[in-house]
Amino acid sequence: MLFRSSGIIVGFTGTQLTIRSRDNTNVNTYAADEVVEVRTPQTEHHKKGLVSFAQRDVERATASFELAMIAETRDWVRRDILAMLVRCALHRGDSIAAGAKFLALWQSDPTTRQFKLVPLTWGPRNITAALRNESLGWINLNTEASRLLGASHLLADARHAALAKNEMNELATSTDLRIRLLARAQMWRLRVREGNLTPSEMKRWQSKIEDMPEDIRGGPFYVLGRGHLVRKEFDRA
Repeated sequence: MLFRSSGIIVGFTGTQLTIRSRDNTNVNTYAADEVVEVRTPQTEHHKKGLVSFAQRDVERATASFELAMIAETRDWVRRDILAMLVRCALHRGDSIAAGAKFLALWQSDPTTRQFKLVPLTWGPRNITAALRNESLGWINLNTEASRLLGASHLLADARHAALAKNEMNELATSTDLRIRLLARAQMWRLRVREGNLTPSEMKRWQSKIEDMPEDIRGGPFYVLGRGHLVRKEFDRA
């Protein structure tokens, strides 16, 4: 059953929405997964950023969102803006900016509804010196999100692959379901690179992905597709 609630939003995290009545007489809390839509005033820069992003003018959108971050005082809205800045950076192919903005978002709310935006590496890539150094710094921050992000970029880097693999193995036992599942799926990249994948392995990966929360399946499905490609199973890939 759907119903509306109005008032002043005190907070909105990945777990709950808290609304205070306009006359300050009561506060109501709702589970985040029960929230269908939230409407709230936005600054002009925030509005302009959304319009520019919809028009695929990523540079202008980024500039507007950066200004919106300065003007906006509500933490939960700032997190929405940070999520848009992650999207902008991903569209520009800027892994460093995407990672930095995502970690700021995660630090503000580790339960973030936008965890799906975590900018991990899933395919083969040549890492730049700048991204390598940034990734080492993220690992040294010693939070699970930063370690996952840094290790993801370094996993295929010859100089730091052992470090990254060790990080992923530790994160694969995390109490955070999203961290744990993504760390395990990241390790599949090494098996794809080795190339000797078995049919049972492919079936096991498929089953594990189908058990994952839907919003984090994209990267693991990509690795599964690459696995089928290695096996020359082109239709399945």
